Amino acid sequence: MLESLQQFIRNAFGSDEQHPQSPEEQLKLATAALLIQVSAADANESGEEQSVIYHQLSQLLSLTLEESRALYIQAQKVAEDSVSVYEFTRLVKELEYEERYKMILALWQVAYADNNLDPHEEALIRKIADLVYLAHSDYIRAKLAAQPND
Repeated sequence: MLESLQQFIRNAFGSDEQHPQSPEEQLKLATAALLIQVSAADANESGEEQSVIYHQLSQLLSLTLEESRALYIQAQKVAEDSVSVYEFTRLVKELEYEERYKMILALWQVAYADNNLDPHEEALIRKIADLVYLAHSDYIRAKLAAQPND
């Protein structure tokens, strides 16, 4: 079973001998996959959420819009094939604390993109925040910062 999990991670992150991915590329893919998973958590992926994901990828990872779109397409397959968020959060939790906070803020912005916070989105963000060791107060601070101003 452990071998099949390791094979899944190798396949998901493209770490075969022909096309090895650097840790930075793996982190970018993991970031995109987490954003996509939050978007899909409510089973209602919207164009607004996709636009916010492109924007967040550009901001978080210093990518152009074209690079963000390419990463999004690559990460969709990885996100669909994943069985949990752990394989992604294990990479994100190695970031500096402020970078992890920005990641959680980006997840909240995706969740609020359609002006409807679904309980599944909120629960997934909470789980991710716990897995990347973000303090509860910062989880709440990010949630409040991302709420749309009506």
